[in-house]
Amino acid sequence: QSIGMTAQQLKKMMMWEGIFYAAGGCIIGSVFSAIVGCSLIRELLGSQWYFSFRFTLIPSAAVCAALLILGGLIPTAALKIFYKGSIIEKLRVSE
Repeated sequence: QSIGMTAQQLKKMMMWEGIFYAAGGCIIGSVFSAIVGCSLIRELLGSQWYFSFRFTLIPSAAVCAALLILGGLIPTAALKIFYKGSIIEKLRVSE
């Protein structure tokens, strides 16, 4: 706000930034778990006849959906709390 952004613009920017970080974490985490799951875990469990290995992305997709929702809601809630003071008080807090 001190550089000329409206409250709505700041809210939108913070929400999309949270969603961007959550999406990046989901992509990196899903790729890493696929690599580890299909190589290391399969090799460890392949030698034991009483285990069966099935790789599924459904739990990962559910967690990613929750993270994307929270990535948009948490910055919005934080800004709502932050807006309770005047802009002078907000600038003092950031120093």
